[in-house]
Amino acid sequence: MTSVQNQPLRRAILANAAFSTFCGLALTAVPAWIAQHMGISTPLILRLIGIGLLIFVVSLVYTATRPEISRQQVQVIIAQDLLWVMGSIVLLIIRPFGLSTVGLWAVDVVAIMVAVFAYWQYRHLP
Repeated sequence: MTSVQNQPLRRAILANAAFSTFCGLALTAVPAWIAQHMGISTPLILRLIGIGLLIFVVSLVYTATRPEISRQQVQVIIAQDLLWVMGSIVLLIIRPFGLSTVGLWAVDVVAIMVAVFAYWQYRHLP
């Protein structure tokens, strides 16, 4: 367990939560618009990803606001972030949805951001 004084870890987790909230709300609120720009024919996929992200946000906020942060909980968060990055790489390689150039860039940018969050959380893990 880490102590309440580990503010950099809390900030890293909450930054992850803020980014995930933004992405989750966008994917949930306007999936058809995003799908059109990304070259995806089924907006439902994006809405489901958005809902999943919002559920992930709940776990992030819960973890970051505990008096003591569980090392295991943070390791699970880091693992989830890394799975997202690996999934993004697979998506970029096999291109199952016929992503547009904008879609490819969006997947790239989000994967890079998620990798940064994973590193930032890992770096501050005691």
